[in-house]
Amino acid sequence: MATGTYPLTKVNYISKDFLTLRDELLQRLPIITNGKWSNLNESDPGIAMLEVFMSMVDNLLFYQDMMAQEVYLPTARQRNNVIKLLRLIGYEFNSVTASVGTVTVGAEVGSTPIYPITILKGTQFSAQSSTTNQTLVFTTTQSSTLSSPSDTKTIPVIQGTNTTETFTSDGSPSQRFSMSNTSIDKSTVVVKVNNSLPWTMVASFFESTYTSTHFKVEIDEFSRVSVLFGDGQFGQIPNIDATIQVDYVITDAANGNVGKNAISRIISSSPFVSDNTGNNVRIAISSSEATAGGADIESIEHAKQTALGLLFGLRRALSRQDYMALATSIPGVEKAIAWGENEEINPDYRLFNKVRVSFLSKIFLDMYYNPVSRASYRSLRDNQVKNLLLSRMPVTTRLSFIDPLIIDCFATFTIGINTTSNDPNVVIDTVKSNILEFYDFDNIDFGKDIRISDLLGIVNKTEGVAWGILNRLGKTPPNNIPDDAPYPPVDMILNKWEIPSFNDINVTPSTTANTIKTVPYLQVVIPLSTTIGMNDISVINPDEQSNALSNAFIYYPSPNDKHITVNYTTTTDQPTPSGGYYGSPDPESDSPVYTSSI
Repeated sequence: MATGTYPLTKVNYISKDFLTLRDELLQRLPIITNGKWSNLNESDPGIAMLEVFMSMVDNLLFYQDMMAQEVYLPTARQRNNVIKLLRLIGYEFNSVTASVGTVTVGAEVGSTPIYPITILKGTQFSAQSSTTNQTLVFTTTQSSTLSSPSDTKTIPVIQGTNTTETFTSDGSPSQRFSMSNTSIDKSTVVVKVNNSLPWTMVASFFESTYTSTHFKVEIDEFSRVSVLFGDGQFGQIPNIDATIQVDYVITDAANGNVGKNAISRIISSSPFVSDNTGNNVRIAISSSEATAGGADIESIEHAKQTALGLLFGLRRALSRQDYMALATSIPGVEKAIAWGENEEINPDYRLFNKVRVSFLSKIFLDMYYNPVSRASYRSLRDNQVKNLLLSRMPVTTRLSFIDPLIIDCFATFTIGINTTSNDPNVVIDTVKSNILEFYDFDNIDFGKDIRISDLLGIVNKTEGVAWGILNRLGKTPPNNIPDDAPYPPVDMILNKWEIPSFNDINVTPSTTANTIKTVPYLQVVIPLSTTIGMNDISVINPDEQSNALSNAFIYYPSPNDKHITVNYTTTTDQPTPSGGYYGSPDPESDSPVYTSSI
């Protein structure tokens, strides 16, 4: 059999898609076959077989890339792999988290119990959710007693119901027991072996000894919670045939955040609530605190960011990144920012050694016109975020909070569309959608400036747009009189605690004006019918927990006040207005049309 010498050809080793692989193979066929295979048409049976083979190679290379991608934390996308990678640096995903609060109770007027009245741990109360209208159960986390008719007690409660599961140990090392329920707040897990004292939950068995009664709690990609025991060297092994009792709370997560005095009814009776003779007693709820801290399961991106921040900060609050990482490690906090006196626009000696913090999450985006959300935000800030930061920061550092401010942005554009080949309604909707996506809450951070270059870049990249001009950019609607938006438009420079928003919020019309007044924290007047912005609210906050307050907000009652207005013309050649092209003025005679105002 005759053999030939084949010329060396350069191989592209990063070609991994079907078309590139097919083209490279077809180019080599005449060389490999010494010109005997010359029919490269798609109708050739050999070409058909090669295409099938290249399709299989394409699939194999795709899975190979995916495998490589999933072992690298920044590119991993599957929850199971991210969970395992983060465990290597000591971080465990947050499960759903139950909201917490307090309820103040006393003996019901007219009742004649034999004092003292005992209210046991596990007593259940109920509240009505303002968002889902479902009945929520709240459970006391400690016992209390009432000693007289005038006595009242404030008792901590957690949203959810107590549940118990039992397992049997087989005496083997590293035993794992998975719970049968979902929506478990893993921080509430309590483990007892043979009805002994509760074992201790630890984040790692690294410091455990063979006598340590320690256990771990892990969550998998399906939100299932498991309890793990030691291997006999790091952590004690439960004895063979030992009864393992696991208590935990099943919660409604973020839906469990309710407003002040929302907990209004007691569910439990005797033996949870009884007098000195063991008889059932009716008690009354005098008040309840707004509950906070309820959150859904942690997202992949949030876990990645928080885990790395905690790793480099060693869970201490020293640098700006440390404060942000600690704040976002709390369920219910998605974005946070911190800064000191040297980062203020006008440094002030009174701010020396003072750290300012602002945080926000999606569940609180309505807090400036929803009293329930506002109360939950305040409770989360004062009871969880504040306490965590104070416990991790140096003793000489002062801490203050600034309420986040969502800045309404109103933009008006004129674009050129070739209506022969494009539907103007589709193009306009696409422009609006692209802007909303760019400034979506998940894609922006605190202090994100509104740059004209960004807006025009979004508009001009939209398919079907020949050219685009920004006519107006301001914090008030275009029909506001007098119009206080600068002309020509300028960049909107935001403060560190401000977040931009182009979203329209629809308020349900009512027959009369609604006045919601929660003194002294919130005062809202809702018009009859309107599309309002995020911050069209008057807020007062005399408790001085937040030292920068939103004020002078105005309602815009017209239903046509949309945040993004797009007009179009069929002229596809961009006009040249006085002052030169927008963004490209004549340097000799024209002044810049777009400038930045700081």
